Amino acid sequence: MVLASLVLGAHALRPLILGFVLVALLGIPWLLAVVRRLSTEAEPDPEIKQL
Repeated sequence: MVLASLVLGAHALRPLILGFVLVALLGIPWLLAVVRRLSTEAEPDPEIKQL
C-alpha cells in the first residue's frame, strides 16, 4: 500500500486526480475491515448468556 502511494506520488499527476486515487487506494483496506467487522458482529457472542 505504501509502495503504491509512493509510486503515484512520484508521477506528475494533477493534485485532484492524485487525491482521488489515494482516497480510493487507501479506502479499500478500510472498507474490507468494516465489512469484516459488520459480518462478525451479526453472530451472537457465545460467552454472553441469554436472559
